[in-house]
Amino acid sequence: MTGRSYGDMTVNDVLPWAQQNMPDGWILQQDNDPVHTSGTAAFDDQNVRLLDWPSQPPDLIPIGHVWEEFGRLCSKRPARNKYEKFA
Repeated sequence: MTGRSYGDMTVNDVLPWAQQNMPDGWILQQDNDPVHTSGTAAFDDQNVRLLDWPSQPPDLIPIGHVWEEFGRLCSKRPARNKYEKFA
């Protein structure tokens, strides 16, 4: 999908549907994919409200941080024998 096709689809399909089905207002949320951000000017012309999105959102999946902490704790206490090495 290109920025132009995304913008066309949003303005021609999503915008009319949202205006008809959500008359009290709505906000479009999109990530910072170049396809999404290239058509932002078209949204301004149509008065589409966009949800601000950070360019590098925080990592909301903590498992990487858990493994990092686990590795740090394991390196502080080396195995004393071959059984502890694989425990």
